[in-house]
Amino acid sequence: MRRNIWDYIRIYSPALCRLLARRCRGRGAMPQPMSIAEIAEEAGLPVDVVEKLSVSTTWDNVPLPTAVKYLKACGMDWASGKDMHRARVFISQGSLRTLTFLRRSPLWETEIKKTLTALSRRA
Repeated sequence: MRRNIWDYIRIYSPALCRLLARRCRGRGAMPQPMSIAEIAEEAGLPVDVVEKLSVSTTWDNVPLPTAVKYLKACGMDWASGKDMHRARVFISQGSLRTLTFLRRSPLWETEIKKTLTALSRRA
């Protein structure tokens, strides 16, 4: 099924995009989730803005330039087949494989749990 931008806005909330944010540590190495500070630095946005986006379940009231910077920093390009495939796999396998990957992160207690809690309230 071919999706349009409105589908992506509805499905891929800022919180979900935050969970997809990762930094790769070289070929063959397991990628690591990015911290809020890393996303903020990469996006050129204040940390408090990224903190709010990281638990937001909707793009409502997010200015377009801010959304674009945030998406790029999280490694989400809605026009990229590769990025969207990774996002679809993340959602479909999220219950086991992805949560294990995120739980092993040192960011689990301080950042990732808050984002997952926000997403669970959305469902």
